[in-house]
Amino acid sequence: MIGYELKSQFFIQQINTKDKEKYKHPTIKPLELVKRHILHTTQKNDIVLDCFSGSGTTCVAAKETNRNFIGIEINEEYHKISLDRLNGILANGQISFDTDINKIFKKGESK
Repeated sequence: MIGYELKSQFFIQQINTKDKEKYKHPTIKPLELVKRHILHTTQKNDIVLDCFSGSGTTCVAAKETNRNFIGIEINEEYHKISLDRLNGILANGQISFDTDINKIFKKGESK
């Protein structure tokens, strides 16, 4: 669903405590909400810029909606959280169940 269909709907989200626990960022935004904003305002292969990327929600949303992205974060801890999240690694170091292992470890290589 893109364009007018999305714009004529509203979005209600519960408090995002699960993602706060998963990624250890105090102001993490709901991924589905950010994806909707990206779908409203961009086209596939556009570049999405987030100058305060924090936990990387906007970058993940851009990636999942086939947009390119640039994420900037001054805080080293949050920068690491963002990079780990983009690679499917949770704050506790475990790989997320939603992660495609082949994207992290290329066949025949190890990190």
